[in-house]
Amino acid sequence: MSLNRQQIADFIDSLDEKGLEALSEVWNNRRKNEQRNAFHQFKPGDGVWFTSRNGYRVAGTVLRRLRKNILVEADTGGRWRVTPTLLNRTSGN
Repeated sequence: MSLNRQQIADFIDSLDEKGLEALSEVWNNRRKNEQRNAFHQFKPGDGVWFTSRNGYRVAGTVLRRLRKNILVEADTGGRWRVTPTLLNRTSGN
């Protein structure tokens, strides 16, 4: 089933409070599953990169997995706590 943006917006607008709560629960569960799957794809020593909030590409190495985030040591120095869904593997890993 493929819907365009307007059809999706119309569907959401048609939902009552219980329907919106159900939609919110489905959305949150999907996001949590994506986070969990991405989290388990990385281990200490992996080369990774991500785009920082100011638009710069930051490359580094996974130091460890925290409870929800990944601790990355940047090649240029500094450590970053990064949500796993924002990380990309460097080529060669």
